[in-house]
Amino acid sequence: MSSVHILNGDALLERFPEEISGDLLVCRECLIDGPLQGRNPETFFANRMAYLDVSYDDPGGAFYLEAVLPQFELMMNIPEQSKVYFWFEADLFCQFNFWFCASLMDTSSGCEYYLVLPLEPHQYGFSGLKNSELESLQQNAIPISALLMASIQELWKAARKADKKKVNTLATMLSIAIPGLKDLPSFLQQFYEEHYLEVLERLIADPALNDFPSVFRAFMQQEPQYGFGDLLLKRYYDQLTHQS
Repeated sequence: MSSVHILNGDALLERFPEEISGDLLVCRECLIDGPLQGRNPETFFANRMAYLDVSYDDPGGAFYLEAVLPQFELMMNIPEQSKVYFWFEADLFCQFNFWFCASLMDTSSGCEYYLVLPLEPHQYGFSGLKNSELESLQQNAIPISALLMASIQELWKAARKADKKKVNTLATMLSIAIPGLKDLPSFLQQFYEEHYLEVLERLIADPALNDFPSVFRAFMQQEPQYGFGDLLLKRYYDQLTHQS
């Protein structure tokens, strides 16, 4: 069986071990932020591109067409009988992207699916791991059964609708099936309650943190479970500072 590795972002792509064979696809999205509606894939992707183009100066809509969308199209056409490895971390940013990528899979294709999840204390990042450790994780990847894959695809549908009750139920099932995601339900509850904004407000009010870089570093140290990148957190930061 041929192997396909779906990576969450270019940082892992740039350092992915040559010793691990297979095709590499990259999820370059931020699905924890912005609209998730769309009656069909074309509308969904158009909505995403429009939102990201307006919300972020860089990289813009052209990047979506050239570097984001083609990767998703390849994911929707993975060869039958492939081994598909999802390289996604335990934070919410990665998990939303993981659920979406899983939703693109044709589960009737005879493919085998696996989750490659870094272990504590690196559960929120592959960056702290050596190549040999990445190889070991791949060799011990977590199999995703047909039932679990169906649950993950339903979890994505619930997240798209912001059906918090169903999201919680399915996330709890996922956390039981995959112990490395044991905190997923509580992370989601915090996210839906916008706990991150409360934390950010406290950090902004701290006189020792007098600019965004210092606030960003403090936020990531205190709340790594969100996995927010600097561009996303900067949007929240600007919203809060402009209000004050």
